[in-house]
Amino acid sequence: MTDKFTGLCLAFLFASACCCFAAVSPAGTILDFEGKVTILREDKWDDAEKFAPVYEKSFVKTSDAAFAEIMFDDETAVRFEENSEAEIISDGGNIEVSLKSGRVTSSVVPGEEAAFFVSSPLAIIGVRGTEFTVTHGEKGTAAAVYKGAVEIENKGKSPKKIKVVKGKQSFVYEGFQPSEPIGLGPEYVKYRKEVLNQFVKRTLKNRKNRDKILLKRMEQRQSEKDALIKEIKDRKIRPEKRGHP
Repeated sequence: MTDKFTGLCLAFLFASACCCFAAVSPAGTILDFEGKVTILREDKWDDAEKFAPVYEKSFVKTSDAAFAEIMFDDETAVRFEENSEAEIISDGGNIEVSLKSGRVTSSVVPGEEAAFFVSSPLAIIGVRGTEFTVTHGEKGTAAAVYKGAVEIENKGKSPKKIKVVKGKQSFVYEGFQPSEPIGLGPEYVKYRKEVLNQFVKRTLKNRKNRDKILLKRMEQRQSEKDALIKEIKDRKIRPEKRGHP
């Protein structure tokens, strides 16, 4: 009886694992990272791995001197800088990176309609094809545009949407509408030279190798599935003891 019960439990867990992997489609792929980077998936924090998939509702967290670069399946690339935390939200093919704190930089393929968004607790930024950075901290949210244009809108009462074009930046402080765009500050000029340019070069190369990347991700996903199935098979299920001790 015990063996039969154990077998049924293992079969159920095995089927659940297979269904879980089959039902959830990845939204993007981790292509590069450095330092301590963790990904929250299904209520569990895991260390980042190259070519590992990321899913809708995944959280990305980077520590000191760490970063992560993810390319979504529409070829939008996002770089998460150190001490950042963000949630990945996918809705009907539209991707949103909800930045809780820190900085993200995005390279978005041009399109007629905004299909990619970055939000913070204070603002939402819609994109049609551009390279830009969003930073959120205690003082507020800043959006800096290096190429193309974005639309930034404050959350809360009296929302106002403004356009920020190449070479400009705008700020949103709590309780205020976006500031009128001004030229990029020294911090962003330095960032463009030291970080952004290399990120864009890698992104262009990765877009050309998209099919190879998806194949690598498929292999990584299969490895995760195999490891989970092995864990289930190796698990010892002990029935509850009955009667008096």
